[in-house]
Amino acid sequence: MVLPDAIQSQISFLDRRLETCINNLNTIRTTKEYEGYEKVRDQQFILILKDICAVVHETEASNGPHFLELSKAAHQILNKSIEYTYGDGGLFDFMPSWAHDDSKGRPLIKDHDETILPGTREALLAFIIACSSAQDALAKLKATPWDDSMKRHLKSTPLARFRPTLPNLTVTPTNPLAMSVFDARCEISSTRIASPIRLQVSLVGGNCLALIGMTGYKNRSPSLEYLLLDKPEHVDFSESHYLQAGLADIAYHIDIDESRQLIFLGDNRRVKSYSWGTLDGTHYKKPLPTHTLDSNPFSGPIAVLPSCTLVRAGKGRASVWNISGLETHGESGEEIIGEELDFEDLDSSGDPQVFLTACHDGFARMFDVRRSLPVLTFDACGQSEFCDTAALAHVDGIPIVFTGTQKYEQIKVWDVRAQTAVYELATGNNAVQSLAWDAKHNCLYAATECSYMDRMGYHHGYRRAKIPRPKTSNSSAMDTDEGEDDEDDMDEDDYDDYDDYERCWPKKAYHGEDYFGSSFSDFTATVTSTVILYDILHNNNIGDRLWIATPRSETSIASWGRMIKSESENTIPSMRDNSSSARLRMLMPDIRASHKAFLAHTFLQLLFNHDIMALPEDIQSRIFALIKRFRDCKSRLERLQDADKEDEYRKARDADFISIFKDACTLVHEAETAKAPYVLELSNSVQKVLSKCIAYAYGESEIYDFMPSWAHDNQGGRPLVEDRGEVEVPLPHAAIPALLKLLRVEPDQMDKVLPKPWKKSAKRHPKSSPLARFRPNPPVLTPISSNPLATTVCDARCEVSSEGSILPSIIRLSSSGSFLALLGMTGYKNRAPALEYFFLDKPNDGNAEFPKSHALKAGLAEVAYNMSIDETRRLIFMGDDYRIKSYAWATPDGTNYEKPLPTHTLNSSQFPGPIVVLPNGTLVRAGRGKAGVWDISSLETHGDNGRATIGKKMDTSNLFLWRGDIEDIELSAGSAPSSNIQFVDLPKLKPSIWRPLIGTPSTVLSSECDRGTTDYGCVTMDLEHGGKTAARYLGHGGIVVDFSVSAPDPQIFLTACHDGFARLYDVRQSLPALTIDACGQDAFCEAVALGHPDGIPIAFTGTGKHEQIKVWDIRARASVYELATGNNSVESLVWDSKRNCLYAATQCMYMDRLGRHRDYRPATISPRGNVDGVQRCWPQGAWHAEDYFGHVFDSGEHRIFRYAFKENPDPSILPPYGDAVVE
Repeated sequence: MVLPDAIQSQISFLDRRLETCINNLNTIRTTKEYEGYEKVRDQQFILILKDICAVVHETEASNGPHFLELSKAAHQILNKSIEYTYGDGGLFDFMPSWAHDDSKGRPLIKDHDETILPGTREALLAFIIACSSAQDALAKLKATPWDDSMKRHLKSTPLARFRPTLPNLTVTPTNPLAMSVFDARCEISSTRIASPIRLQVSLVGGNCLALIGMTGYKNRSPSLEYLLLDKPEHVDFSESHYLQAGLADIAYHIDIDESRQLIFLGDNRRVKSYSWGTLDGTHYKKPLPTHTLDSNPFSGPIAVLPSCTLVRAGKGRASVWNISGLETHGESGEEIIGEELDFEDLDSSGDPQVFLTACHDGFARMFDVRRSLPVLTFDACGQSEFCDTAALAHVDGIPIVFTGTQKYEQIKVWDVRAQTAVYELATGNNAVQSLAWDAKHNCLYAATECSYMDRMGYHHGYRRAKIPRPKTSNSSAMDTDEGEDDEDDMDEDDYDDYDDYERCWPKKAYHGEDYFGSSFSDFTATVTSTVILYDILHNNNIGDRLWIATPRSETSIASWGRMIKSESENTIPSMRDNSSSARLRMLMPDIRASHKAFLAHTFLQLLFNHDIMALPEDIQSRIFALIKRFRDCKSRLERLQDADKEDEYRKARDADFISIFKDACTLVHEAETAKAPYVLELSNSVQKVLSKCIAYAYGESEIYDFMPSWAHDNQGGRPLVEDRGEVEVPLPHAAIPALLKLLRVEPDQMDKVLPKPWKKSAKRHPKSSPLARFRPNPPVLTPISSNPLATTVCDARCEVSSEGSILPSIIRLSSSGSFLALLGMTGYKNRAPALEYFFLDKPNDGNAEFPKSHALKAGLAEVAYNMSIDETRRLIFMGDDYRIKSYAWATPDGTNYEKPLPTHTLNSSQFPGPIVVLPNGTLVRAGRGKAGVWDISSLETHGDNGRATIGKKMDTSNLFLWRGDIEDIELSAGSAPSSNIQFVDLPKLKPSIWRPLIGTPSTVLSSECDRGTTDYGCVTMDLEHGGKTAARYLGHGGIVVDFSVSAPDPQIFLTACHDGFARLYDVRQSLPALTIDACGQDAFCEAVALGHPDGIPIAFTGTGKHEQIKVWDIRARASVYELATGNNSVESLVWDSKRNCLYAATQCMYMDRLGRHRDYRPATISPRGNVDGVQRCWPQGAWHAEDYFGHVFDSGEHRIFRYAFKENPDPSILPPYGDAVVE
């Protein structure tokens, strides 16, 4: 259709105006009259573009029939002007908006409230120093640090930075989903991906999210990753699928056909499709190659139409395929497709009424398909960067826009109806490549690229991250005592200590470390809402990430990337953006050289010394004061030690040093008493301080061999219970006389030091066991006649039996108390894993005093140190560092197997830690910073005979085990975990021990006790809610090696610690309710058990060095007696409340790994004690003498003991003497 003459005249006139304007601009530029140049550019040139839009709008408003022809003619003029702008004219780096018209209902929405400058923070610093700008100009450049008060809602994510002066937004309480978006109430998780190109969600059902990208050497291979959103695990990316597309070149185009469950992707020559499931909805484990289409020369975008056709664009035309008639790669996905198919052209309709565009002029525009001009224009990038991607959502029917850019490394969220930017979301210094909105799950997905990593996976342009510590209000607090210069020490501790990895930050990152808020833990404090400190980087070829922001009621944060800073990258980058420089100069016209030094210092403080902690300022000051005291005390102790001033050294150690610990506990106790909301954050912060101090005490300084107790408060209701009944010298009995002779102690004085022989008169009850040694002056104990079971325990009325065992590791009792398992090692030099178990509900065979044992050699390659019992499925799980194996001891109907049936094998190579079975039927195993999860009911099994292979077979040539029984190793690689749990709060935690709480079995007590750890504490972790830290418990002066819980009182638990103490905690309090001095600061407390006979709390503590078990009355706060173990060290304890029994797994330290006894001497036994007259032996290094207990015996082997407490025990039931001989 020919345009009317009037319209044609307008178009011709506008074209001539444009030509004249371009000539004027060229002339002015030649004469270098820059003021006139900018005036012509900003007024005349842009006015022409606006007038063109006005002509189109008038025709559109009048419903002119020549509208399409007019739009094409106008587009030609606009293209000419834009070509000149970015070409020879060089008018703008980014074209300003000219298609909007605020007065005509097509507004431009700007982000007014933030002063955004087109330069990185490091570049701005260099520019300011170079220009010597004034202080008032500096204030204009200052980005206000993120503050908790910026949040719109208590549960707004700290990864959102809200605009400070927002208008009334669109949402109301009737729009809960939209409110969650505008409040930024979202959980944010991420996963590593290949270098991304495009992200897409299927349009029909929204059940598939696909991402095409690049991988391989220098990112030269195509890749496809997809996520099935109809599965609940999609939120943490646990079910993502990855494949290297079988195309020759990089694929830049993708479409999803959800009705046929197909993903189509294409390079310049071909299109390939992959199916993620069958038509009945069954998902494939691996995507199935389905079609290959020869699309040469059609190399453009791909679209699947409702008519079952696939269309791909070329130059001036498109090619069409009928999907239902295409040849496939067969059921195996491996058949060759060689024919080229050709079909007639088809077309289709059904476009939506509204769409959103992202443009490289920095704007996003919303269009109505019935209009040529944008309905809304969003100034997404402040005319200084490309708008690379945009997503449009309608949450509760309310339109919301998301825009993403590479340079600014963030995502902006816009309220369309309120016409405002609400907030921006962090991406961890990653450039945003693609956005996709998932309306079904109310989620935003963002594919991001790390711009600070090259195609080989090497990072570049990094510096150390600046993480300031809170300063005390008194600046003089930083000074050291006695005029010493502590500057070096302060430099070391001014910033956070991150152990193995140093936190780094890109030099050219657009935002500073304090621009967003997040949870992070440093040496002085751990907070929930403060400065975001993370960067998504990894030391491998994948540094890009896929992000998901899900509006929820809780907040989770993505983790730090790990990056080692290069020492060669310490220079501050120069300002290279000319447009940025020009803009900055306009902001700072008053430049004075005298301000140079002042500005450099001031700007550094603005960048790095913000108060970033969410804890109250007085709490921060007290924490920092503790650190200061530690440094001062450390210096003083070192000076006194160097000067050999022993008395002053001990005084400073026992008073000044320990007072730091006590005051730290006081700080936490006060916060708990006041029910402060920051108790967990405070506890985490205090634990950091305490761990540093403890590491120093056990380090080169060797202040203590065993830290004294400091978390107790006898006046405050948190007492320390000591064992004062015996005068003990911390030496084995044979070494004491030799020491006394060396010290020339008179013989009559030796009796006051040596332990007295056991006396029958010391028994509390006539039927007390002779293997119990009571304290001579105990207080009034708790049990009375109305508590018969508790009385039998406190009276030591028990039958003691034992059974030789494997070298023990841990002993566990099933939840109902019917099944007891002992995990340990056997074979040549104890290099093979082994398990012994007992059915406690079955009657003993004949006259046997101990339950019948059942043994198996686990088919694992290495020794297993972790175990869990699933009584509902009658399974026992055990794991070495690489695999987990389960064995069924009975059929589902309860019939016991003669031999345990091998059932599962799990591949847990990334998760070598403790194992727990949760009530929801999942098995969880810990690794460093994460845990693997398996759904037990869906696991592949070894079949009815237990011999089927699960997964691939292991390669035995890679096993260097030094075992003589390699044939016993079952070679299944095992089932991979179905999902992972990320320890968001403690990303470096590598749990060594887990123990589920009775009341909430999905919450586990957790501690780390690997060699070299500096985490001297324990926490509770909620494994069903992302591994979040529920609470932290303070007071341990060493690693925590054992936990015990008791069903009658699920609110308390007992810990064993290598500082020699056992501690009783209330799960609701951070500090111990009771501290038990189990070992007299002379040995590790290795094992504990907590029992409640008749509801009376009783604690049992075991140690290796002292070769006994102590029994404690909790309410009486007293040690009652100790039980003999036949000179064996205690490895593990468990209380059987159903039978009122204590089981103890013990190790004979006087037997080597080949089973040979060593260091024995003839035993000194009175004729009355040696009933059978056989010559017995006794270890030379035994802690006790032969007469210390009322019954003389030496185990001479590893044993499991049972102490069965009864009202009328049989006193003849005692352990047999071992068969050790003098060699």
